[in-house]
Amino acid sequence: MGENDMESQRVVRNILPNEIDGYKKSVSGCYVPKKETLIRMFESFKVKPEEVKKYVPDKDHLGILRDIEICRKLGKPILLVGPTGVGKTLLARNVAARLGMPFIRQAITADLTDHKARGGVSMRRVPIELDGQVMELTMNQFSPSNLSLIAMSGLAETPVVGFEDEMHNVREGVTPLFHAMTNERELPCIELSGEIYEIHRDTLQMAALNPEYGDEGIDRLDAALRRRYMTIDFKMPTGERLKKVVTSNLSNQFLTSSDKMPEIEPSERKSAEREKILDRTLNQLTKAVTELIIHRAAEGEGGGRAIDENGDDVNTGLQTEELNAFIENPSPAHVVNAMELFKAGMRADSAIDYAIVNTTVNNFGPVRNAIATYFGNKITAYSDQTIL
Repeated sequence: MGENDMESQRVVRNILPNEIDGYKKSVSGCYVPKKETLIRMFESFKVKPEEVKKYVPDKDHLGILRDIEICRKLGKPILLVGPTGVGKTLLARNVAARLGMPFIRQAITADLTDHKARGGVSMRRVPIELDGQVMELTMNQFSPSNLSLIAMSGLAETPVVGFEDEMHNVREGVTPLFHAMTNERELPCIELSGEIYEIHRDTLQMAALNPEYGDEGIDRLDAALRRRYMTIDFKMPTGERLKKVVTSNLSNQFLTSSDKMPEIEPSERKSAEREKILDRTLNQLTKAVTELIIHRAAEGEGGGRAIDENGDDVNTGLQTEELNAFIENPSPAHVVNAMELFKAGMRADSAIDYAIVNTTVNNFGPVRNAIATYFGNKITAYSDQTIL
């Protein structure tokens, strides 16, 4: 681009007004959606209750809804792990309908680049009246992706349910975007719109991943990114529960406006008693994590070795080769997340599953179940299954 062309662009940017058709000029000179425009966009993503099939309210389903509500109130992003067709997207839509929030889905495809994930800038011709004459000038307009719309929920002052689907397809170059959205809760679009968009504090971020995808499975997702999510193992229903799910999908029952997320009731226990249980639980969780790390490093053919607080061998039932399924050792962050969930009212075993077990295992089969049982036995011995 020549010097004269660059000067012409600067002149055009100065001539163009600050607002055009619901878009405002950003610091970069690119036009971005105004708050009112975003609110209208979000309206098109609203899920009507009568559009969502109603699940049979069995115990497992209501328990997952309650856990999701606890994560939402704590601002924790959720990763649903399960095979195709198990109902991960349907659950997310169900949650959005119950919360009365827009449901914004971003499909993660193998060709999704960093640039596509943020959005794009298009040129648009607009008529401008100048000195009594009408001229057609070119404006640069930012067209946000669905991922950017999730991040722009703060600007619109509208909480949404953001759903990133097929996370096993995420490319290495796109991973930093999800780190930013799940950690700082913002999405930098400086090179496109000149703005950094902050996610609404009540926006619920959900994602889905298929562990059976190809030969790489869940190992394809960056381990550090997985640690930011509370991971729910969304298993394929069997037996009586499978019958209920099939029946509910074949029925004409839909959600109604009265179907809400479960209420998280305050604790009826005295504060001192609750804190005592929490301290004891945290201590035991820390020991369990330490023992598992020691066990993973244990040598010998016997496997299943761990050391208890007295220095004695403990048979955990886990073989050394099974623990190779771990992507990384459980970290203090895993324990802190588990305690936050537990403190907010989640069952102890669920908190351990979502924050520790499911975020570290690579195999969601017998290995995951063995590790979950190991942690579950540890926690059950020292605290009640529920705190609230």
